[in-house]
Amino acid sequence: MNRTWKILMDVLVLLFYVNVAGAIILLAQPKGQQLQTTNAVIEPSLHKSIDPVVKRYARLHGLDWRLIYAMINVESRFEKNAVSYAGAVGLMQVLPQVAKEFDTQNLHEPTENIRIGVAHLSKYLQKIKGHTRKDQILMALAAYNGGIGHIYDAKRLASQRGLDPFSWNDVATVLPELELPEVYENTQHGYCQGQRMVRYVEEIQDTYQQYQSNHPALPMIEKPDLERTLTRSIPKRSAQLQS
Repeated sequence: MNRTWKILMDVLVLLFYVNVAGAIILLAQPKGQQLQTTNAVIEPSLHKSIDPVVKRYARLHGLDWRLIYAMINVESRFEKNAVSYAGAVGLMQVLPQVAKEFDTQNLHEPTENIRIGVAHLSKYLQKIKGHTRKDQILMALAAYNGGIGHIYDAKRLASQRGLDPFSWNDVATVLPELELPEVYENTQHGYCQGQRMVRYVEEIQDTYQQYQSNHPALPMIEKPDLERTLTRSIPKRSAQLQS
């Protein structure tokens, strides 16, 4: 009996130290690595009901349907009733004031939410100037997350710093500066969470790349598909920035 008890205690002690060691290893990981398990990409096949809706509105606005899925994955994790602390609603986290522009208030309804979300992104694409379609899309994604006014401010700031206001990489370099009082107090649209906007775009890119790897494009629909569109040059325009 004593021997059995001793073996049991040894096992319990071993399990305790294994759990402690595991916790130490987890805590020692960089924050980004910890997020990889909780923010795993959700497969579109699990949400077949919205698939024709996503592809329909992506095609309507000349976008890759996999990019829209990446946005939904990052924005709401495919939770149609998701509501953010800022009041953004639904699959694509559309703000009520944005919904008013499109004459709808039924943001929890997936079809309407996707319709408005994709149209809202497309509107930003039409307004934002970039050297390439990729630059435009990445800046439009940042605007979708934090507001287009802050992208205009970042473009002007990039120009003041001697950087390229039509390059996403250069705009992303200065966006975090808009969190500093000495910088944002001299801008038109004030403070923004620039670092968060950059991380958002990076997460969308990572998710989109995974969807690209797992799902083929639709060549009959996407002409040209987004991968080609991203690298297509757009003629340089006037250096005058939008206000």
